[in-house]
Amino acid sequence: MTFTSIIFLFGTIAIAGPILAHLLARPRFKRIPFTMLRFLEIGQKEAQAKRNLRNFLILLLRCLIIALLAMLFAGPGINKTTEVEKKGEIHFLALDDSMSMAYADGDQNAIEQMQKLAQEYIEKTSLEDTIYIYALASGKKWDELDKSTATEIVKKIEPIAKKVNLSPCIAEIQTIQKELDTLVDVMIISDFTLQVQKQLVELSDSIEVKTFKSKIVSFDNPTSNAAVINACVDSIAKGNMTIKATIENLGQIEQKREIVAKVDGHIHARKNIRLAPGDSQNNQSQQTVLFEIPTQTNQSGAVCLPVEIGFSSPDGIKADDTYYLSVYLPEFKNVSVLIVGTDHRQLFLLQSALKTLKQKPGYENLLISTMLQNEFNVNALNQSDIVILGGINSVYSQHHQKLKNFLNQGGKLVSFLSDETNIQACTKLFNEGIIPAEPRQYISRQNFINTNSSALLYQPDNAHQSDTLGILTNSYLSRIITKSYFTCTLSPDGICLIEFAQDGGLLYSKEVGKGQSLLINTSIDDSMGTMMKSAGSVVFCRYIVGKQKQYEQFGYESGETVSLPASEFEIRNITTAPASWVQSPTGAKLEATINANKLWPVIDGEIGWVKALANPARYAGLNMPQGEGNVEPANPEQLNENLNRIFAANADSTNDKARIIKKGQYRPLYKWFAWALIVLIIAEAMVANRIKR
Repeated sequence: MTFTSIIFLFGTIAIAGPILAHLLARPRFKRIPFTMLRFLEIGQKEAQAKRNLRNFLILLLRCLIIALLAMLFAGPGINKTTEVEKKGEIHFLALDDSMSMAYADGDQNAIEQMQKLAQEYIEKTSLEDTIYIYALASGKKWDELDKSTATEIVKKIEPIAKKVNLSPCIAEIQTIQKELDTLVDVMIISDFTLQVQKQLVELSDSIEVKTFKSKIVSFDNPTSNAAVINACVDSIAKGNMTIKATIENLGQIEQKREIVAKVDGHIHARKNIRLAPGDSQNNQSQQTVLFEIPTQTNQSGAVCLPVEIGFSSPDGIKADDTYYLSVYLPEFKNVSVLIVGTDHRQLFLLQSALKTLKQKPGYENLLISTMLQNEFNVNALNQSDIVILGGINSVYSQHHQKLKNFLNQGGKLVSFLSDETNIQACTKLFNEGIIPAEPRQYISRQNFINTNSSALLYQPDNAHQSDTLGILTNSYLSRIITKSYFTCTLSPDGICLIEFAQDGGLLYSKEVGKGQSLLINTSIDDSMGTMMKSAGSVVFCRYIVGKQKQYEQFGYESGETVSLPASEFEIRNITTAPASWVQSPTGAKLEATINANKLWPVIDGEIGWVKALANPARYAGLNMPQGEGNVEPANPEQLNENLNRIFAANADSTNDKARIIKKGQYRPLYKWFAWALIVLIIAEAMVANRIKR
């Protein structure tokens, strides 16, 4: 016995209800003094025994009613297998259902042509023949069909956003021939695009079949199809996002089209393009177009921008006229940087480097302020994200607890050393766990960066800072000379990121609470070295500040693994809700697992937007597989040569011997279960009524 909806069988858990009610309803007896009537006592025992039997029977009937009700909803049935002797030819029909078959030119339609050719082939088969149908892109298959059933299935085949895959088709033919112990007649109907032809060339194995035929779906008129084959973010700067789109003429007719850029359904830009035919030799069949789109850089929260780049009017294949790309921008936050120094001259070089960095894309949100050391106010820590000290003296050691609180709450403290550094103040801050290394002795001689040191370590949890340090050490630090330095003792939980050739390192780092503390073993000005005067000063400031504005883009080919950014709420509650709901391009609601701060839905063969159903709105774009829209006609001679190499026909074989075919038939049993349920309900009512008497 089988069930069509097994999930309803969980309803049998409700059997616990009658059992619990039966146990709770048992009578509670109370002893009452009475005269010694021996025969009355015997009569009571016999009546109680009969009542217990009826109670057990009614409990059993109620449990059976609940069980039968759950099984009735589950759709009971039996699979009955019968053996049928069949004689006739065996036909294997391979049909192309890839997205290129959606091509239409006026009254001509590729998928309809394919269906017509397939029906003509089926019509020529005998009533005793057996037909197998295989869809080359979706991989769907239908076995052991008669003529009428095969015809109906062919009418329902629709294009899917996937590429043709010939290898599983060949494996399916081999399996059928092995199971039936005979060769089969094979027919392939396809438009045989360049994608398919490439697979035919790459296939090295051949398969023996009884007969082989192929039909090419083609058009009388030159093909017309242009596609947006890719789109990506080129840059984000000054409140605008530049999208770079690649468009290509995949047909034989020159394209003069208007291409538009939409965000959330609203048009933001239009451009006219002209593309030469796809088979031209002048490299003008492909073109790159740039669109500028506002990014809403003043947003108070994270924003996901659904961008559509597409043609304003459709052509032969509508599915590749639009490219879907979502761009995820995190919450825009200003980063306040406070520089504290002994005088304005000491602050000048670093302040200039930070102002230069502020002009670069992604760092427009830097707020730079300065303060003299004798004016240092711990309240300034509350308004700062990054605090840079031009030197260390007793002023800072007196406020060690405030500095530690600043770090614990996620701030970043950057401490430069100077020739006037107070060693006692450094020791105090080191012992309090505020700085990652303790300066011990001032050395007045030159030192160099050891760029080849194996001890040059990067932080694995911050790829941007690791990349920045790599650029810094490889391109700039080898040219920096320090005039003097301090020997330092590294804390147990600190790390030396950049080493000197001798006596310790230039850059030390340590995590304190949610924040980070850096110690730079040279001066903020040029008194101890040339770092802030070198070309590496801006790169070093990039490392100090960190990457401020990151974006992610989500545009995929149909069939690729899809992900969307998970919201903070979903990440926070991942232990209690390890999945979230998304909507597929066809409108279906699917569960997406949450992993690595991403939602991972499983979607295949669809084109359009995948949307997270929980707030805030997040999107991922699914697009037509690249190259699938190229409907350039196949070369018949070259195509036949490759097909005949793979499918070796053996016309001398025969497959008309009698065969035993097992036919499976599903027979529903819900009527029997319904009658049994009615009988049990009547029986339960009768027994319950008897108990009341």
